[in-house]
Amino acid sequence: MNPIVFSLTVFLAGILSFFSPCVFPLLPVYIGILLGSDQEKAIRLFGKKIRWHGLLKTLCFIAGISVIF
Repeated sequence: MNPIVFSLTVFLAGILSFFSPCVFPLLPVYIGILLGSDQEKAIRLFGKKIRWHGLLKTLCFIAGISVIF
C-alpha cells in the first residue's frame, strides 16, 4: 500500500474516532484545562498576537497522550 494513502487513511480514521459520542462530554473539560487561564500570556510575532500558554499546554497534552498510548 502506498505510504501516503495509508497515512491519510489513518489520519481520517483518527478524526472520525474523535467525533464518537463518548468523546463529546469530555470536550468542555479538555477546552477548560487546555485554554483556561486567569492571565493572558501572549507574545507579538510579526505583528500578530500569539497566545503561547494555551499552545504550550495543548502540545504537552498531545505529548502526554502520545507517550501513554
